[in-house]
Amino acid sequence: MSWFGLWALLCLGLAWPVRSEVLDGQITGPEKFASNMGTDGQTFIKGPLVWGLGTPTSRVYLEADVTEATGAAYTTIFTIPLTMTTGKEQVVIAHLIQSTDTATTAIQNRAQISGANAIGVCTFTSINTTVNQFTNIVLTTTSADTAQALTLPSTDPVIQKVECAIGASNTNATDLVLSFQAETAGGEVVTTHAGSWYEHIVH
Repeated sequence: MSWFGLWALLCLGLAWPVRSEVLDGQITGPEKFASNMGTDGQTFIKGPLVWGLGTPTSRVYLEADVTEATGAAYTTIFTIPLTMTTGKEQVVIAHLIQSTDTATTAIQNRAQISGANAIGVCTFTSINTTVNQFTNIVLTTTSADTAQALTLPSTDPVIQKVECAIGASNTNATDLVLSFQAETAGGEVVTTHAGSWYEHIVH
């Protein structure tokens, strides 16, 4: 190969975008850079056309179905460890695959946070037979559930979403607990299915 051909290949390699990926919370690919900005050790990621700055995350999946049938006691879906770092906003996003064995029974979801003076709000998207409902609930150690009384469209699973923001001044919280129960105590069985997941993002 001529010197000109080698030079052309070198230029093509430098110009061609290289993709970096986040797998299981780890950054892979040749274009990855780490920087110590302040005391955080944040990660600087270069993708094909996009630059990003933040903490890489990975999804945590529910490995087996969780059921609740009493209508009087909550069943935990996820216990999510929080980062106790002053000055860092935290976001938790969850997709819950849920169903009921009785078309006339609703599912009530709940989020509670540990620690005094916790600061945060969760928005729940509840699926029902008429319209999707959005419920905003302030996070406390005794937060109420969605009080959902409208039933699901059928007994087939649906995805119900939870989006929580936890304030940067919150240094007392250690866990965010997502749980659920049946609307009524008539023996109906409600299920959160394997494959449900959450992401925890720290800014």
